[in-house]
Amino acid sequence: MLPLCMAQHFSIRLYAQTTVQKLFALCKQRDNLKHLSKKYAVMENCLKISVKHGNSVKNAQKLQEDFYFSSFHPVAHYSIETIFHELPRLANITQEEWIPLDVVNRCRVNGTDYLSLNNTDSSLKQFSVASWVLKSSGLSEEEDSVVAMQTNFQKKLIPWRSLIPDEELRPSKIEPAVKKEGLIVVASLVDRLPNLGGLSRTCEVFGVSEYVIANLKCVEDKQFQNLSVTAEHWIPISEVKPHLLAKYLESKKEDGYTVIGAEQTAIAFVSVMSDFQRRTVFVIR
Repeated sequence: MLPLCMAQHFSIRLYAQTTVQKLFALCKQRDNLKHLSKKYAVMENCLKISVKHGNSVKNAQKLQEDFYFSSFHPVAHYSIETIFHELPRLANITQEEWIPLDVVNRCRVNGTDYLSLNNTDSSLKQFSVASWVLKSSGLSEEEDSVVAMQTNFQKKLIPWRSLIPDEELRPSKIEPAVKKEGLIVVASLVDRLPNLGGLSRTCEVFGVSEYVIANLKCVEDKQFQNLSVTAEHWIPISEVKPHLLAKYLESKKEDGYTVIGAEQTAIAFVSVMSDFQRRTVFVIR
């Protein structure tokens, strides 16, 4: 751990320093380990001085208050409840992916000699999602709870987004290259920001040539960015207002594009396009 305490990356260095400080405190609490704290007292003092510089004091304090450093015990809390409910909750994973104990009980899953069903104490239940985790997702604690109740969408998880904010991790604005031909996805009739953000991520995965929305200001919204996960930096995005959509589609037809529409209705059906045209406009409603 000591080499990591001097790592160049701020987040790695901070986590290592906080961890080693916790180890020193543990050594002082146990009689058979007190000699280690005395042997490496110089190192402990150096760590205390290092943490006091810059933003390290505030961030180190946040880490000390986090459930993982202040309460979590890998043996005492080794249970089905922790794995499938408490850890996903504290990691800010979308609520639809939590599995509470009542669901486990209905499935008739029992604990074993090695893995208990529930925790023997309620210490983890007293913790909420860390503020720096919510900050990395672009939402406050109140906003995050509102989004969880009002929407049902899939989150893309990127581990390094949950690290302490660092200038090295902030994406720079990159103007994506516009392709001359290919699939164009039109979402001008979609008005929910999380859906628009998720669609932009899908467009990035499939390498679309253009992503069309009703208002470019949506890209700057936190709800959009929380689902797009920087996809807007890598695909061309343009604006077409709904009242101009018919004219836009006609112009694309004149340019040789095939227009395909998708709408979710009671009489809608799914068709698999085996012969996908290279120049296609895909309209989503």
